[in-house]
Amino acid sequence: MSHGTVKSPRQARERPSAEHEANLSGMGLISLKLHNCPQLTDLSPLAEAKTLTSPTLPPNAKDIEFLRTFPKLERLGTNDAKTGGGLPGQPVAEFWKEWHANKPKP
Repeated sequence: MSHGTVKSPRQARERPSAEHEANLSGMGLISLKLHNCPQLTDLSPLAEAKTLTSPTLPPNAKDIEFLRTFPKLERLGTNDAKTGGGLPGQPVAEFWKEWHANKPKP
């Protein structure tokens, strides 16, 4: 698979990169699994992907506050489901509470 052009959202989930991310921002995505992408830190290309409901985030993601404006966001996290068939991440309110509690202070 070429890293320059995304053929489908499924392919993008298999091996996401910053290039894929830029191509995916206008696709009407609901879910995007990036939890296994430790090199990925900039999620700003997803700022217009307001259809996301349950993405997982890379463990080193920075400046993710823009996700608060996503009206359909239900679940968010840096890990996938704990058990087969489970939901990714955790409810949004729980995620933000933990995120702010564990966020390094400047």
